[in-house]
Amino acid sequence: MWINDRHFTDLAEQEGRSAKTIQRVLRHATVSSAPRAPRPLVIVADATYFSRGDGVLIGKDPHRSEVVYRAEIQTETALAYGKMRHELEWRGYTLLAVVIDGKRGIAEVFHDVPLQLCQFHQMQIVRRKLTLRPKTQAGVELLNIGLHVTRCSVNT
Repeated sequence: MWINDRHFTDLAEQEGRSAKTIQRVLRHATVSSAPRAPRPLVIVADATYFSRGDGVLIGKDPHRSEVVYRAEIQTETALAYGKMRHELEWRGYTLLAVVIDGKRGIAEVFHDVPLQLCQFHQMQIVRRKLTLRPKTQAGVELLNIGLHVTRCSVNT
């Protein structure tokens, strides 16, 4: 899969960085060929596309900043996430929890694992439903809650 200048521009816009920064990061990226020790893990999973039908599904261990799964995909489907889960479990990983973007049907793949909707995607939903300049007091308060989601913690 090759990347042209338009793909760098799209990635830069998506990540809030310059195209040159994206190019530099990708140029210096290394892929480890060392075998990974299976372990219990929380996985953050999402797909991104470089062009129509040309995408990649990534599963990452956020505690070690390690990509534990990568697959080229044409569409983001429950089947693709099911294959990811199957391969990770086959390799000996135990899923403690999963963070996904909330795309329809994917949650069922992880029905028996604690699941969280990505905070970025939660905020996107709030922005889509409210706008960034709500007129009502309830809208202002709901937006404020949404803006503070990343700083919330749960005391157990």
